[in-house]
Amino acid sequence: MKKNLPYILIAIILIIVGFFAYKSYQSNKSYPSYSADNQQNSKETKKALETAQSQMQKPEEQNNYTHPDPNFSFQYPKTMNAASFEEGEGETVLLQGQGGALGMQIYISDFDEDITLTAERIKKDLPGTIMNQPKSVSVGNITGTAFLSTDESLGQTYEVWLVYNKHLYQILSYASQKDLVDKILATWSWQ
Repeated sequence: MKKNLPYILIAIILIIVGFFAYKSYQSNKSYPSYSADNQQNSKETKKALETAQSQMQKPEEQNNYTHPDPNFSFQYPKTMNAASFEEGEGETVLLQGQGGALGMQIYISDFDEDITLTAERIKKDLPGTIMNQPKSVSVGNITGTAFLSTDESLGQTYEVWLVYNKHLYQILSYASQKDLVDKILATWSWQ
């Protein structure tokens, strides 16, 4: 894992840069005067989040995302769009709502071990990682670690990291969207 540390750090930086590049590309709106936290607390964002969470309660208001290799799938709200693209040493799957206020990204990269990724292991390998309220979570019956963090560009974040079949999955969203992310991850299945 230590030999992968520089790649993981670069991957995290690329994920954040890619997330904003994609948001900028998808949206004609610019929010130069708003911080990420202010944007997440806007009335429009709250309404979009409520709608997306409601859609996660009704299968007919969900789309299915299937990833070919590594093979997994999950349900997500119809008001969001899904796209994937290669990025750095891995691939990013990006879910995004209208105007970029809602979003979740999954960065997938090769990993040299097949382990249960714990908060202790993440802290050991990446001691500078901010991990508030870490806890074990299950994503498609695979145990990983979820935690709150802070990002200079995004503000408060919610992250879920896990390893499956020698792939590292780093799931990132705004902290305000934790419940929506958890609902999406509850539909996750491995093929």
